[in-house]
Parts: sequence; C-alpha cells; structure tokens
Amino acid sequence: MKNIILKQLELTNYRNIKHAIYDFDGNSKIVGENRIGKTNTLESIYYLLTDSLLGGSNDIAEIKPRDDTKATVRISAIFEIDGKEIEIGKEYQENWVKNRGTQELILKGHDTNYLFNGVKQSTIKEYNRLVAEEFGITTNDYDKVNIFKMLIDPFYIGNLGEDKDWTSLRSFIISLVGDVQDEDVFTAKPILNDIKNDLIKVSGHIDQLKKQFKQNIDELNDKLIGLDAQIKMLEETPDATDEELAIARKEKEEIEAKINELKNSHGEDVASKQIQDEIQKLSIQIFQQREAETQKFALNPALNKKNTLLREQASKQQELNAVIQNRSKLLDDISFNEREQSSLVYAIEDCTKKRENLLTQLKEIDGQISNVDDFIQSTCPTCHRPLEADKIDELKKSFIETKTAEMTSLIAIGKANKELKEKSEVELAQLKVKHDEYESQIKELDDSRYKLNDEIKSLQPQIDDFIEPVQVDSEKLTDLKAKKSTLEQNLIESRKTFENGGNTLNQAIYDLQSSEEPYIKIIDKHKYWEMNQDKLISVKDEKEKTTKKLIEAEQKTELVKTFIYTKLKMLDENVSKVFGNIKFQLIKENINGGFDTICKPYIFNIDANESTNVTWKSGSKSEKVITGIAIMECIKTKLSLPNLPYLFDEGGEISTDTFNTKFKTNSQIICVKVQDNIQKPMVVKI
Repeated sequence: MKNIILKQLELTNYRNIKHAIYDFDGNSKIVGENRIGKTNTLESIYYLLTDSLLGGSNDIAEIKPRDDTKATVRISAIFEIDGKEIEIGKEYQENWVKNRGTQELILKGHDTNYLFNGVKQSTIKEYNRLVAEEFGITTNDYDKVNIFKMLIDPFYIGNLGEDKDWTSLRSFIISLVGDVQDEDVFTAKPILNDIKNDLIKVSGHIDQLKKQFKQNIDELNDKLIGLDAQIKMLEETPDATDEELAIARKEKEEIEAKINELKNSHGEDVASKQIQDEIQKLSIQIFQQREAETQKFALNPALNKKNTLLREQASKQQELNAVIQNRSKLLDDISFNEREQSSLVYAIEDCTKKRENLLTQLKEIDGQISNVDDFIQSTCPTCHRPLEADKIDELKKSFIETKTAEMTSLIAIGKANKELKEKSEVELAQLKVKHDEYESQIKELDDSRYKLNDEIKSLQPQIDDFIEPVQVDSEKLTDLKAKKSTLEQNLIESRKTFENGGNTLNQAIYDLQSSEEPYIKIIDKHKYWEMNQDKLISVKDEKEKTTKKLIEAEQKTELVKTFIYTKLKMLDENVSKVFGNIKFQLIKENINGGFDTICKPYIFNIDANESTNVTWKSGSKSEKVITGIAIMECIKTKLSLPNLPYLFDEGGEISTDTFNTKFKTNSQIICVKVQDNIQKPMVVKI
C-alpha cells in the first residue's frame, strides 16, 4: 500500500486566487478569514485528481476567475510517493476569437492541458493512466464508483448511499463482501430445507411465500372454526335414555308382531285355503273312486286332458302363493321405508328449530353490538369515577370483537345445520320416490293375484266336466260329490267373508300403527343420534387432519422468519469480515415479510469501536468525516489501495483531540478552518 503525500500546491488565476504557492507538511489545515479562497484552494486539489468539483459539479468553467475570464488557469501539485516526487498539473484556457470583418471577440469553447512531470499529455485518458499508475491504482472497474473520489473524499461513500443511484454503491460493496444466495442460507441451516421447494415454487420471492403461508393459516383457522361448530352441534344432538329406548323397542316389536299377524292372516285367507284343500282332496277321492268303478268300461279319452288341467291348476296355485309371498315382503319394505321417512322428518324438524334459535341469537348479538354503549361500564367499579375515553373505546373494541367472534361461530353452526337439513330433505324425497315405486309394485302384484285366482276358478268347472261322461253313479261317489258341493258353497261364503273383513282389518292395522308412532319417534331419535355420532367421528378426524396442516403451516412460517433472520445475519457477517464493527446494511425485511435491497452505512463510534443506530443521513458533519475515513480504511485494506490525502471542508467542527485520536489512518489529512485576522489562505500543520 503506497503512502502519497501532497508536498506543494501552486495556483494561478484559480477563481479568486491570482497566484499562490502552498507547502504542506503532513496533516494540514488551510486557514484564514471567510471568502478569501480557503475552500477554493482545497477544491483545486480535488479537481486536479478527479476532474470535478467538491460539490459534484462537472462545470469546469467555474474554476476561472470572475474578474478576468480570459485568463489562463493553472494548477500544479507535487506529490511524494514512498519518497519519490512527481508533479502533475492542469491548464485551463478559454478560446476567444474574432469573426471576419469584426473586432468583437466570441467564445468558441475552451482547452485543457494535462501535465505529468512537466510534460503535456495528448489526452486526459493518458494523463489519468500515468497518475493512476504512479499512485498504485490498478483498476476502476466498479461501475459508477470513482476510486479517486472515494480515496480522497470522506463524504463520498455515505453521500453515494443517499443518492438516487445508490445501487451502484451497493454493487460495489457486494463485490467487496460477497452476496448471500438462498442456497447459502439452506447450507448454513439444513433445517430450512423444509421450505426449500416451497421457495423454489415462488421463484425465490420470500415475501410471497410468507404471504402464501399466512393465507393458508387463515383459511385453516376458518375451517377449524366451522369444524368446531359442527362438532358442537353434533355433540348436542339429543338422545333417548337407555330405559326409554328399551321400552320403545319392546312395545314396537309387540305392535309389529300384531300387525304382521293381521296382515298374514288376511293376505293368505287361511279359512278359504283350508276349505279349498278339502275340496281338492275330495276331487282326488272322487277321481280315484270313479277310476276304480269305470275300469269295466272303456276308459274315457278325456281323462288325460283332465289330468293336464289338474297339473295346470296346481301350477297356477304355486304362482299365486309366490305372488302372495312377494306382496308380503313388499309390505315389510314399505313399513321400513315409512319408518325411515319418519326419522328424516324428525331430523328436518330439529334442524328447522335450530335455525330459528340461531337466528334469534344472531339478532340478539347484532342488537348488542349496535347498542354497545348499553353493555359497557363507563365508570370505575372501585372508585365509580368516569373512565377515560381511551379506556372506554378499548372496552367497546373488546366487546365488539368478542360478539363478532360469537356471531362467526353461530354462522358456522348455522351453515352446518343448513347442510344437514338440505341433505335430509334430499334423502326424504328419495325415500318418497321409493315408496311410490313400492306402491306401484303392490298394485302389479294385486293384479296378478286377482288374475291367478280367476284362472284357478275357471279351471275347476273344466275339470269337473271331464269327470261327468264316465256315468258312474255309485252311492259312495254320490256322497263324495255332495260333500264337495257343500264345501264349494262354503268356499264361496268364506271368500266373501274374507273380502268384507278387509276394511276392518285395515282399520285395526292403522290403529296399531298409530299407537306405534311415539315409540318409533324415540327409536328414530336414537337412530338420528347414532347417525350424528358416526358423522362426529368423521368431523373430528377432519379436524385432527386440519390441525396437523395448521401446525405444519405455522412451523413453515417460523422457518420463513428464521430464513430471513439467517440471511440478514449472514450478510451482516460478510460485511463485518471487511468492515469490522462498522454497520453497513445491504438488505432489510419489508412489511410483507420479504427483503428490500438497500445500501445504508451507519455512524461509527470509534471510541466504542461500534456503529450507532444513527444513519449516515442523520449524522453530524464531524461524525460523517470520522465514519467516512473509517469505512475507507477498510476498503483500502481489502483492495490494497494507496493512502491518498483526505480532503474535507469541515475542519472547523473537528477538535484537535479528534485529529489526534479518532482518525485511525496513515493518510495525510488536509482540511479547511476559519481563522480571523488572516487575509490570505495559509497552510498550518495540525
């Protein structure tokens, strides 16, 4: 690292300085009264090294004298570089010319000459190359960061951070300390790999990921509120007691046994069937007797046909028995269907009552919120003095939040209740359709039953006709035929009695079914409770799964926070490797939970060897000088840059103690300080 010291400065026609030679011996102050050229002297050094002015202006015409703008401006300085002296200089001259045919001078621009060790250089580029080479500055590949300005102006770095184009400074600092990539963070903390794929899906936008997790948490919390409401509703489903249920089941079983007995007795017409069986036996006996008595006669050709008719009659009777059996089964199905309908009707009525109750509660809570003043105690319960307005507002806010939460819970319960009611109504409609189908099938079976009865009746005369031609008229056969005739008459009367007794039977069945209703309601109440218990298990399982998802989302949210903290910390650690305890913030967490790129140095307390919480913009001029030099010393060490003189116009604010103890640098310091009774700028050693 080269040490470069300004030894001598010569100025001619530089602003208000006609001619002056200044000798410098180490750290120096340019002193004198106001407006005599102190700052102009300091600024000429800055212009010589950077080709711009201290304020950042590039209007070089400002360096010419006010009283004679046509005069040539000359600046020359001797620097000592590790014991070797070099001289650099610049000459500025305006070009004034006369147009042909006139004596008036017109400005046609200006020329600047660049001198290195007394030799005029062809271009400014060549001049800058020679100066940089002698000073030991080998690169200036840092975008818009000017190395010469940075090395000599303690305000340059901090002010560049406040400039609208602060990103150029940030790029420069990042090139020094090294950036922190997302992959670096995952490597540093393997636990964060749980959100790695999530971050990749949002293209590395950590703020978007944090927002996504928050939205997921809100949705899961809303879902849990709804599930808790369903659980509460299902757990409050009323149930019959064990004693009530046992009595209801027993009574229902006994009543249904009586109903089935009545239905079975009427459906099969037992009395008529017994008579018909006796007639059939007598027919067989008559046939056998006639068969025995007619063996001496030629066999009747119609007997084979008669046997066929008998078999057809038996087949028809089997069909009739099957129809009666199917009809009985359908009647059982209809009875079960009606009980299911009754259970659903009970459930729908229960949901309707719950809805009315919920609406009443919501209206009551809404009224409480609208009249919140009536429910808030406006006086202290101890001293009975009126509460302050802020305290009353706080109580109102708390009351409204509590009541709003209650309304949210009731609305969730109402939604679940509505879904259950709609589901029950759909199931009831389906059962009614099924009931209509059963009724239609009963009608079809009744039609088949009546048809088969008629067919069986029509076969009997045909069978009897085939017996007559045998012409057997024994006493036994006559007796059998008489008995059969009597039974046939009895059969007709029995069937009439059976048909006439149907209405009485139906009334008896209806009365029994009516007496069964209270017990059915108790059993249906228990079935409804059991159905809700099954659903309760399902809802609780869903709640458990949702809770696990919520925990996972909350854990990932914490990991996002850890990711942000880790990245901030890692970048701060990178900064500290170059700048030590000087705080140089390059990123910050934004309100959305992501990162904002920034570039802010903080004022450095050199005595405590740590940065304060005061930003560069808020620091005093002396604090900025101390911080700027401390920052530059770190940069020079990192990049092996030379010790050029520090130039600043704030010497009046900096005490001698500061010069002696707070400037930790080997660089020469040249500043300006006002001192009365000195008519021309003077250079004094610090």
